[in-house]
Amino acid sequence: MHSSDIEIYIRDVDIETVSRWLSARFDRVDLNIRSPKSVAKGGVYLDDLRIPVTLFPEAHGKHYLCVLFESPDAPWEDDLSCARELFQMLGKEVRCSTGGWQEGEDPEDEFWWRIDESGEEQVRWR
Repeated sequence: MHSSDIEIYIRDVDIETVSRWLSARFDRVDLNIRSPKSVAKGGVYLDDLRIPVTLFPEAHGKHYLCVLFESPDAPWEDDLSCARELFQMLGKEVRCSTGGWQEGEDPEDEFWWRIDESGEEQVRWR
């Protein structure tokens, strides 16, 4: 069973780098990128299946870019699977929810997966 969405945070990466990763990962990418610092919305395609995606630059204190796939049809089982792939491809620190966060809770009080050159661990966002 896939998550209803996949939400990943990548440290110190620009929107063009993530766009290139999407182009390499999916059959087709349709993103509306107006500027490097503005939200980009669109879709990625596997065959004819469209998966909505939004890129949020300067998330969490401006050091992270958030990638949100808004579909259970994303090709990963969960956020952590996507985060692992992104780290392998980009070599940048990646964070994602451990699955325990609920809307309305302070994300800084929750634990997140952090994947970087030292490995994988659960951390508080601070």
